[in-house]
Amino acid sequence: MMQFMEKHVAPWATRIASHKLLSAISNGFNMILPIIIVGALFSLLVGLNVDAYQGFLAATGIGPVIAIIPQITTNLMALYAVFAITYQYAINKGHRDDAVMVGVFGLFMFFVITPITPTELVSGLTGAVDIPVFTFDWFGGTGLFSAILVAAIVVNVYAFVIRKGWIIRMPDGVPPTVAKSFSALIPVFLLTILGLVLNYVLALTPFENLHQVIYGIVLLPLGALSNNLFSMILLLLLMHLFWLFGMHGTMIMGPVLLSILMPATTENMTALAQGAAIPNTFSLGFISVIALGGIGSTLPLLVAMVRAKSQRYKTLTRLSVVPSIFGINEPVIFGFPIVLNPTMFIPFMVVPIVNALILFVAIKINFVSPPALMQLPTGTPIFVDGFLQMGVNGILIQAVMFVVDTIIYYPFGRFADKQEYLLEENV
Repeated sequence: MMQFMEKHVAPWATRIASHKLLSAISNGFNMILPIIIVGALFSLLVGLNVDAYQGFLAATGIGPVIAIIPQITTNLMALYAVFAITYQYAINKGHRDDAVMVGVFGLFMFFVITPITPTELVSGLTGAVDIPVFTFDWFGGTGLFSAILVAAIVVNVYAFVIRKGWIIRMPDGVPPTVAKSFSALIPVFLLTILGLVLNYVLALTPFENLHQVIYGIVLLPLGALSNNLFSMILLLLLMHLFWLFGMHGTMIMGPVLLSILMPATTENMTALAQGAAIPNTFSLGFISVIALGGIGSTLPLLVAMVRAKSQRYKTLTRLSVVPSIFGINEPVIFGFPIVLNPTMFIPFMVVPIVNALILFVAIKINFVSPPALMQLPTGTPIFVDGFLQMGVNGILIQAVMFVVDTIIYYPFGRFADKQEYLLEENV
């Protein structure tokens, strides 16, 4: 089994992790992560369902002030993403010097394909006037797939034009910045024509625009996948399987998880900010809540090893507990180790699924609402994460998970400790 995985799965997984577009998606979201986190925190501040707190926001007038932040962060996520992903993809395609400029082209192309809606504005001077405006409809989570597609189109068109040498060359005396601007005219012109042709053709169809095509054909099926328990279990199994064979499963599966779960996460955050019911069971927050101490929920394993006899596991437990409380569990993954350790294969794969089932049942019986935020910043301790995502009952659910996980890990951890203790005694 190990040889099969190393021979056939590892090269495939490595290719996925090094894929230029998938890497750009992951790195692009990392670029805008501070904005996403700020949006998540202010969504929490706006939507925190405590009567006294909401009364304070209303009485002081602070509520409308801080409500602006989710609007310009969460609800504009596609705009930030299209620039960041285009920028990263341009770097990956070998155009580092032009990456910022190409990122701007990506933002431009996104606006080209986005419909402008006439909105009636009533003025005391001019009466009713139709003003063409962009709405927020495609600037948030629903526009993320469009952002990814636009980034891919823009960078590949730009790279093709540069490779063919279809650029306007200026005399040697022209400043480099001016020369570079003129050299980019042809790719921008081609992108404009492409966008207008797409708009014209799609306007003749029921979809009307590219956003509707992507949302109707791609995003809705993936949205159904993200809210399907079987699909979530499959994603968790794949992510943890990669880790077992020494591959960064979180990084490999990151673009897939972002593509599938980010729209649902954005909808949840928007609903929280509006004080509405959280619509989606599965989101990035769901994965965050069930990971107790990091990938594989390894903090309960350390608790199970508190009474270890071997010096190796005594030392490892002492060194790893504090980092694991804050979600940093590389010492456990590579020091226990979890990686390539047949003894830990079963619990490492089973525990995340059990946690997912526990949380799923708790949501379905209305004991907790679905997690409403993104994954909170790295270092958010266990139970604090559960409270911020789901309130007081979130702490209780994580406590139940913790006890169950400890019970699952205990026999496997003790077996590993016994084997190590015997080795130390025989040295």
